[in-house]
Amino acid sequence: MFKYMKYELKGTYKFMLAIIFAVLFATTGIQFFINNKINDARNAMIMNYLPFLMMMFMLIIFGALIAATIFIINSYRKELYEDRGYLTFTLPLTGRQFLGSKLVVALFWYIAIAIALVIYNGILGTILFGNGWITQLFRVFNDYDFGIIAINNSIISILSSIITMLLVYFSITLSRVSFKNTKIGGIWFILFLLFKWVYSFLNHWIIIKLSDVDNLHSYMTSAISVPSIIFSIIVGIGLFLGTSYLIEKKIDL
Repeated sequence: MFKYMKYELKGTYKFMLAIIFAVLFATTGIQFFINNKINDARNAMIMNYLPFLMMMFMLIIFGALIAATIFIINSYRKELYEDRGYLTFTLPLTGRQFLGSKLVVALFWYIAIAIALVIYNGILGTILFGNGWITQLFRVFNDYDFGIIAINNSIISILSSIITMLLVYFSITLSRVSFKNTKIGGIWFILFLLFKWVYSFLNHWIIIKLSDVDNLHSYMTSAISVPSIIFSIIVGIGLFLGTSYLIEKKIDL
């Protein structure tokens, strides 16, 4: 399994590093334009174009993350629909090892992008604006309980990312098993939207009915919904085992 993970990292690192550098370039632009706005507020040209430039850089960041997701999905899909799958499935890997490697590498790159953003922008922000912004940030966190909100949202985001990737993998695998014709392989996206809606609906119902919150906003700003977490873990395990079974027992290359 670890050898296959190493193989996956070698096959994805060039594209992912390019994504990381693109995101860092975009956030660098954002910080420099904010700095220019502070230092040269009298410059009407900067003031007029700053909102547009900020929006463009945010779109670059969003687009880079979308590109990373599409690359990860296509990497998995190629294993099932293209010739490279013949080589992969001749390796001494179980379905769980194959799927686990794909999932771990995908999460690794998402976490790497997030860590790179936080560390790089923290250093750059300190260089441009001094240490005062860090003090102000902690003050805001303390005054508005943003620390609890950040922790809650981080846990929710990690679980949501895992569930989303597993739903994608399950949908692609089920499509491959059910519709062997590669020409209609795109049916997986319809399956993904359906499964994602069902999961979101049930998770929303659990949050409202079984958790001590009145709405989703309260859920995001209060203690983590234990029933929702348990439900997500059960769904994640079920998706992982189900996809692994399909890969190992039902895929006929």
